[in-house]
Parts: sequence; C-alpha cells; structure tokens
Amino acid sequence: MAKVKNLNGTSGKHCSACRTWLNHWRYHSDSSRSTCSVKGCGSEATVGAHVKKVHGLAGRSHYILPMCQRHNKTPGDLRIKRVRHVRANPCS
Repeated sequence: MAKVKNLNGTSGKHCSACRTWLNHWRYHSDSSRSTCSVKGCGSEATVGAHVKKVHGLAGRSHYILPMCQRHNKTPGDLRIKRVRHVRANPCS
C-alpha cells in the first residue's frame, strides 16, 4: 500500500485547461472516481490534492490524487487505496 504526504503552499497553482485539479486528475487518469483516495475513507472527493510519495525516488515528483477536504488538510503520512497517481503538471 502506498503512502503519500500532502504538499503545503500549492493552493495558488492552477491548471487552466482543466479548471480544477480534480478535473485534471479525472482527465489524465481516465477515471470517474468520486471518493477520497485515503484508505478507509468513503467521503466524496471534492479536491485534487497535491501530494508526494513518501518512499523512494518518486518522492521528488508531485502528484494529484482525489481527496475529501478533511484528508487534504491532514499532516503526516496517508495510506492510500489503489489509485492512479497523476503528475501535477498543468496542461499546456
């Protein structure tokens, strides 16, 4: 099971083509997932959270995952469900 950590200071970043980071995740993952990515949470995903993986070299890259508001604000490591990680690169 993967672990991620929320990134601070990303609220000013935008993907103008997708309009929201949650839409960005849905478009690039080709998924219509509507629930939070955190294991054990069944709440509605209302944001595309900016995260980094906790272990390995992939921790240098930033990703978008669908999350509820509560988990988007959670400090520390989060265990996530099996979900596709989408890079947090704005569309051109």
